[in-house]
Amino acid sequence: MPMLFRFSIYGLLKNQRYYEPFLILALREKGLSFFQIGILIGFREICINLFEVPSGAVADLYGRRLAMICSFSVYIVSFLLFGWSQSLTLAIRSHALFGYGGCISYRNAQSNNF
Repeated sequence: MPMLFRFSIYGLLKNQRYYEPFLILALREKGLSFFQIGILIGFREICINLFEVPSGAVADLYGRRLAMICSFSVYIVSFLLFGWSQSLTLAIRSHALFGYGGCISYRNAQSNNF
């Protein structure tokens, strides 16, 4: 498969977030207001921006494969915390972990294309 085609497909599909409406419904079902949901999503995006450089350092120090394993492990922990969360503070912690896992996996997936 030519590299340009792979890069084009990656550029098209990298930001497809079809789970977002279902996430909002799940958060509403947990009793959160739209303001609190906005706080959660905003906090997740801030965490993604803050963890960009450290996640790259982790991938450089320990390798991409271990970083991807770490990313998926952090995803699992964040989903478990999110499922058990009954308060906004625990939901914020789970979204921080989700943002960190997203940073690691996004950078590694992007570097795997080259």
